[in-house]
Amino acid sequence: MNRVWSPTALAAMNLLGFGALGYLVLGQRVKAMWFALGTLVLSFFCVGAFLPVIAAVDAYRLGQRLRLGLSVAEDESAVEWIDAVLK
Repeated sequence: MNRVWSPTALAAMNLLGFGALGYLVLGQRVKAMWFALGTLVLSFFCVGAFLPVIAAVDAYRLGQRLRLGLSVAEDESAVEWIDAVLK
């Protein structure tokens, strides 16, 4: 049984979990890996805090879709440019 997480909980997980924890809960492992890696690498340049914020917005929007009963694919994003970068 798939649990439908609160959009706010998903956003908080991504915000506090290197931009990856919310994606892992959603089953989006590849996106979680790239956001965690990107956050760690960009942290060396003092801009690593931006990716978790973007990931939180994306996870919140995906959570809203799940609340509406829509399905979310493993490689789906609610922020359009994330798809362009990761694909």
